[in-house]
Amino acid sequence: MEKGYNILRKISTEEVKGFMRAKAVSKKKRYKIKKEVFDRLNTEVYGTFLFFVFLFLVFSVSTNKVGIVGDFVKKTLLGCFGVGVFLILAFMLYVSLDSILRRPRVFDKRDVIVFTYILLIFMIFTTFIQANIKTFGSFIKVLKDAYFDGLNFKGFGVFGSAITYTFVSLFGFTGTLIICFSTLIIMSMIVFSFSIRNFLKQRKLKNTQQNEKRVEGTEEDIKIKSNGFYNFNLDADIEEEKKSEEVIVNIPKKSKESNKVAAKKQTLQSSSQYLYPPIDYLKKPNDNLQVSRKDINENIRKLEETLKNFGIEAQVTEVSVGPTITRYELQPGQGVKVSRIVNLSDDIALALAAPSVRIEAPIPNKSAIGIEIPNREPKPVYIRELIESPDFYTLQYKIPFAIGKDVAGSPVIADITKMPHLLIAGATGSGKSVCINSLIISILYRCVPDEVKLILIDPKVVELSLYNGIPHLLIPVVTDAKKAANALAWAVQEMTNRYKLFAAAGVRDIVGYNKWCEENGQEKLPYIVIIIDELADLMMVSPAEVEDSICRLAQMARAAGMHLVVATQRPSVDVITGLIKANIPSRIAFAVSSQVDSRTILDQAGAEKLLGRGDMLYLPIGLAKPLRVQGAYVSESEVEKVVEFLKQNFNIEYNQEVIEEINSKVLDVKDDKADELLIKAIQLVVEAQNVSTSFLQRKLRIGYSRAARLIDQMEERGIISKMDSTGKRQVLITKEQFDEMLMNME
Repeated sequence: MEKGYNILRKISTEEVKGFMRAKAVSKKKRYKIKKEVFDRLNTEVYGTFLFFVFLFLVFSVSTNKVGIVGDFVKKTLLGCFGVGVFLILAFMLYVSLDSILRRPRVFDKRDVIVFTYILLIFMIFTTFIQANIKTFGSFIKVLKDAYFDGLNFKGFGVFGSAITYTFVSLFGFTGTLIICFSTLIIMSMIVFSFSIRNFLKQRKLKNTQQNEKRVEGTEEDIKIKSNGFYNFNLDADIEEEKKSEEVIVNIPKKSKESNKVAAKKQTLQSSSQYLYPPIDYLKKPNDNLQVSRKDINENIRKLEETLKNFGIEAQVTEVSVGPTITRYELQPGQGVKVSRIVNLSDDIALALAAPSVRIEAPIPNKSAIGIEIPNREPKPVYIRELIESPDFYTLQYKIPFAIGKDVAGSPVIADITKMPHLLIAGATGSGKSVCINSLIISILYRCVPDEVKLILIDPKVVELSLYNGIPHLLIPVVTDAKKAANALAWAVQEMTNRYKLFAAAGVRDIVGYNKWCEENGQEKLPYIVIIIDELADLMMVSPAEVEDSICRLAQMARAAGMHLVVATQRPSVDVITGLIKANIPSRIAFAVSSQVDSRTILDQAGAEKLLGRGDMLYLPIGLAKPLRVQGAYVSESEVEKVVEFLKQNFNIEYNQEVIEEINSKVLDVKDDKADELLIKAIQLVVEAQNVSTSFLQRKLRIGYSRAARLIDQMEERGIISKMDSTGKRQVLITKEQFDEMLMNME
């Protein structure tokens, strides 16, 4: 009984304490609410009373219908202040309306500043009126004259004359004007939040942007800014000050560099006999991107409100309008985690009615988060506007690649020699083949055949066969998967031969070797770009040979002037193996179906958020985060025009030695008597550098008789030696020699 009583007493005590705390909090809250209501009511009463006083004074000064009191007030105000009474009335109207419309407050610093500001204007006008008085005479006479002038609406009455008399007596007329105007300027800077330094800085920035726009045709900055009245220590004014911060909208402008580009192109043409295709074969871009200012402001409002609904304080500081997407640069408030905003991508897409939203957090080299929202009307990027850009013909690009435009509408042009190898992957119809066409067209419009040669491998047969007959091809377009593996093996052998030439000349790379050839009258080596349109088909036919060749080329071919461009629509680990991905640093990811595929290509998510139709993530070597780019578009009809022009003006000369070497048979292991496991057995023996019957039995899971026949066939073909006195055999070829044998097989 006593135990139950103690428990009950304990519970009751805790409940009573909690109830008392809640009651105290509730009482404090009610008191605060009552105080706010009371203060609000008092302020409105004060403002209403002041407004009616204002009306009484207005009728008193302007009419004679307010009785004896009104007449007395009129003579007093006009005699003391003259026409300055209208400034006082304006100040009373401002204070009364401000008290009625705003929340409760006391007579704060802002009112003092405004009143002082009006007083300074009052003094300056008074000084100007008294400027014709050279001597003021006695002080009493001056005040008497000022009183009667004020009754006739002349001057600023007794008060103004007294101030003017005092200042002019002490500082003189000129000194008084200097003091008044300097104080007026300082108070104006405070009232209107005006900064001379910021004004000069903005002026300088505006002039710089105008000069750049006239010279280079760069982007135009449109600033959205509303200047609020200066205020002190008020929450409402803080909100107005936030709204007054500028949001920069970057809209790309059409470049006007056609004359400069034509001059650069003419200079390049004069250095060789190669006739570049006319730029008219490519489609002209449309007019400048039409951007709805209303849509941008509406998206800014929705974006900030959506984040605010989730308890996140953030502000849009800059907007970049691209051809396909618009990026809103968001600056989060203090203490806001970036991950909270990233996790709201679906909610932001819902609020903005967007198909998908990609969030870049944070933007490289900026303290902001990028919210990428698709445009309602995307604008295609035509390759012509990239080829006409001045960056395309700069001499620092040996093999330029017109990729597309970034989120700000700026051209993105890369140098293949600096990539030095490129992996392109994405789902079907996302834009891979168009990207490869853009690469080839870029080479045809910039590089001569003597400098750059192409090896095109097209297992799909229909994509790249269109380019047969152009002078840049080293061999015809390879469409057979087995011959494609042989072509890659030939490229490995060519790379090895080039390194031997470099060693003999005492140079390190193709640039040094070509310079040495120019000095010694030798023939230069061309760059070789190997383009594989569909890697998955090659990996199905001969995965080991293709992977080995690609890895060796990716590891060593850069200095030899040989570069790989590998494309696939199956971004899976059995196609893009770890070895291939590790040796190809530059990558382009188009739209994929899942985040797993995106990680297979880029080692990070993001490609699953792309829109397709050329929308890509470009990850060049050296960057930690990919760039959002809208790929350049070139149609099949444009490609046909360019190819037909080159066919008509140049005679194609394929390298017959390369063709014969790829098609020749150095080792025939597929005759009627050869075992079907002979190639596999040779590969095992060469890799292990060890041969025995039991070894083949274990590795190939065959019987003794068949293993013995395989050893006999390898001995006949010179792969292994005869059995010595100890019963052992030696492997007579190396792995490189075996790769060469496979390369020359049909």
